[in-house]
Amino acid sequence: MSTHQEIELKFQIPDRARAAVRRAVSTAKAEQTRLQAVYFDTADRRLAAAGIAVRLRLEGTQWVQTAKAGDPHAMQRHEHNVPVDAPPNGEPPALELSRHDGTRAGKLLQAALAATEDRPAGVLSPLYRTDILRTHRIARSRYGNVELALDIGELVADDRRLPVFELEIELVGDDDPHAVIDVAHDWVRRHGLWIDVRSKAERGDRLARNVPLGTAVKSRPPQGRAGAVGGEAYRAALAAGVAHVLPNLGDVASGTFTQAQVRQLRRGLQQLRTTFKLFDGVVALPDDEVVAAIQQAGRDLGQTRDRDVLAQSWQAWQHAPEAPSLTAPEAPAIDSSHGACHIARRPELTAALIALKALELSDGTRGPQANDWPDALIKRLHQWHKRIRRDARAFSGLDAPQRHALRKHIKRLDDALKGVAFLFKDKPLEPLQQALAETKSALGHWRDDGLALDAWREAVAHDARAWFAVGWLTARQSSVEQVAEDAIARLAALPLITRGVLKKK
Repeated sequence: MSTHQEIELKFQIPDRARAAVRRAVSTAKAEQTRLQAVYFDTADRRLAAAGIAVRLRLEGTQWVQTAKAGDPHAMQRHEHNVPVDAPPNGEPPALELSRHDGTRAGKLLQAALAATEDRPAGVLSPLYRTDILRTHRIARSRYGNVELALDIGELVADDRRLPVFELEIELVGDDDPHAVIDVAHDWVRRHGLWIDVRSKAERGDRLARNVPLGTAVKSRPPQGRAGAVGGEAYRAALAAGVAHVLPNLGDVASGTFTQAQVRQLRRGLQQLRTTFKLFDGVVALPDDEVVAAIQQAGRDLGQTRDRDVLAQSWQAWQHAPEAPSLTAPEAPAIDSSHGACHIARRPELTAALIALKALELSDGTRGPQANDWPDALIKRLHQWHKRIRRDARAFSGLDAPQRHALRKHIKRLDDALKGVAFLFKDKPLEPLQQALAETKSALGHWRDDGLALDAWREAVAHDARAWFAVGWLTARQSSVEQVAEDAIARLAALPLITRGVLKKK
């Protein structure tokens, strides 16, 4: 029986590197184990919703019952394993949840299945299975040992199958978690791997439900405390940004994704960029190549967004009364290497995200740590807010590029306040955050209509019927602009951020 906190990172492998990775793992010291597992959940998928996985797995000749609990997209999870004897008839052993009693994973499991006023206690049944050949060996780093595990096989649900070919790097024993980071950096550099926090349980559940597309993961409030010092607050903000990016990145990199996932991936990268800007000078930022990789990926994903805007504008008016039959204007060409899937797979982006995971693990802090560090942060937020209010009051006289710049400044301040929300009192910031959200949305609609309007005006030269789209969008933009002006007026009237919004330690 074993209880531990699982610390690992998982990576997908590009087709061109699979043979090389297989050779690199399969040294003379490597072992192979066949892993055949059955995963369980309730009919309403309570365990999947709670980030819990329960399985019975045949590891070579030994059955093991496992419960994993915690954020399925995090590097660290609670895991409890119990060796189980198989019945003499050769059938798999029966699942008994009491085997996990008294453990952290077991407590979370019990809570997820407990009866409530709205539903009875959950009953587990087998949903899907895995058949994996694992090649594994120990690798050493300057921080300690990790296990490299190359999993090749498939997930199976009814007659549906999903191939598996991935590398897991897991900490051995109580060694320093930075060992995982250190080894991961080396393998990403050598083989172009990309990070994927989607578990087999998550993908198997989708397969069992016959749902090929995942759900976009939105941002969650950072986990920090009111009295956090600069480095601690910085790591909490970074962790929230990384947790927003990674689950969306996994699906986008897989090539089977929704535009909502691309949008959330882009928003997560923007949150990280804002965190760098907010804490610049307060703590030491990551290396330049880390910041540059995050910035470049965000910019390139912005190009894919502009293409989507044109498609959405065409869909919006084509069903209007008396709308002519028109083909949407051609969107700006994007190099295939700048498509969302390729951006998510970039080794430099993966390396940057691994570096940020390393900062999350750090107990120490680098850079200035003066007792008055909150004053530096408040001063920066005050300056950002002051610039926004100045431009908001002059909104009617701003040209299109200036209005777009104002929207970017609003997004930055909104992201910054969310990133360090745990430092602030709730009520003083509520009106400001609401006004920022409303104005950001209104200016976004205004810019999107402007992009579409420019494209349709160019299309008029080739097809006079495009004048219908120009007229329809012009009328709508007038209405959208009024909404934006009203939101801007409310934002401009609010008082500037001061130190009084901070919680007491």
